[in-house]
Amino acid sequence: MIMASSARKPGGSTSRRSLRVAIKVDCRPETIRQWEALVDRERNSTYLIQSQLPSNRKQRMKVVQQYYEIVDHYGIDRSVVGIAINYFDRFVSNYSDERHYLLAAMTCIYLAAKIHSKIKISAETMVSMGNGYFTRSDLLGMEMCIFNSFDWYMNPPIPVDFLTVVRPLINESLIDLTIKTEFKHLVQYLIELGLYFPFESPSSVACAAMLVAMKHLSIPAEWFDALHLEHTPHMTDLWVDRLHQVYSRQIDQIDPRLWMPYSSSADARIVSKKRKRSDGEMVRAENKCKRLACASPTDVKYVFDNN
Repeated sequence: MIMASSARKPGGSTSRRSLRVAIKVDCRPETIRQWEALVDRERNSTYLIQSQLPSNRKQRMKVVQQYYEIVDHYGIDRSVVGIAINYFDRFVSNYSDERHYLLAAMTCIYLAAKIHSKIKISAETMVSMGNGYFTRSDLLGMEMCIFNSFDWYMNPPIPVDFLTVVRPLINESLIDLTIKTEFKHLVQYLIELGLYFPFESPSSVACAAMLVAMKHLSIPAEWFDALHLEHTPHMTDLWVDRLHQVYSRQIDQIDPRLWMPYSSSADARIVSKKRKRSDGEMVRAENKCKRLACASPTDVKYVFDNN
């Protein structure tokens, strides 16, 4: 058993508190098997970006911003954004006509929700969001164009998939409920920030997000290192540096917008389980979570201006 202290508060500062981490000797063979299966899919040439993405980074950031606004508005799981931006990156890397980028972007989020979400967005709704830029026929035509371009491979591995695989191990290894919840939310938050950068190795993004979260929360990394999870080391190092810099330098500015939905919802669940607040306080906490639920990484695009 390893004992550690010091963990970051949601607001950005740190406080001294006890943390217990249990190290599992067997390294969870099932976790490793599932991780390696995802890595095999990641390396499938169908899911790789075959050529250089267009250099207009701000345009791509606007696409990510738009995706988060759409899924938050319609109550779609945010993991759909990772799938949609994968579609978009793969498609535009082989499609040189920038006049159709908006149509391609809207079609990608439409397809991602259609295939991977219980909540769908109708073609008519997508057309209305296009403000007359394209028609329903254009949207459905682009849908078939993307299907054919991908040879119908529409289930790419994304960073949050790798997090899902190791989540049972996190639940077993981190004893402290508060730390466990904060860690999972911080990793999810870092992955969402990472979508603003083009990525070719989702396993490396997931590894980097977990390593950065462990560092900021002062969680011993032995349990994670013992797994020897397969990834691309130089890519992971690049992503650790990238996420660490963005998180460390801008956390005071972006915390109120990005981190609060995670910390507030975590606090509400913990309080509900421990029954330490009155019913009135719980209602106020739940209402606060609802008010923050639509917050997304759409107001932090300035963070990436110099990265």
